[in-house]
Amino acid sequence: MNPDTNNMINSYNKGFKAEDIAAEYLSDKMYDVLARRMKTKYGEIDLICKYKNTIVAVEVKYRKDGSTIYECISDRQRRRISMAFLSLINNYTGEEYRIDVIYIYNGVIEHVENAFYIENYIAY
Repeated sequence: MNPDTNNMINSYNKGFKAEDIAAEYLSDKMYDVLARRMKTKYGEIDLICKYKNTIVAVEVKYRKDGSTIYECISDRQRRRISMAFLSLINNYTGEEYRIDVIYIYNGVIEHVENAFYIENYIAY
């Protein structure tokens, strides 16, 4: 196996582990984790949760380099996440919808609710 392939596998496994940590963290905060790694034609949503009457799409980011939560999600990624979430919304019943980000760095979990708004990243 070449080093690039090995790095891809490690990154993939780290992504799974970060999502496990995020799902457990959210469950402890009384979120119901409804789905994981939901694939759409626009991309993937890491976690779909329900908190009270709100359906929440959660993007999970694991970093070891110290980049901030806002540096690790580009406008292109925000647009992709927004479009993917919109394509799934009809599958879930809620009064409100939002996108959160869970950022894991050095064993610290940062949860940003309403990290960005769907309306800012879709074309009408």
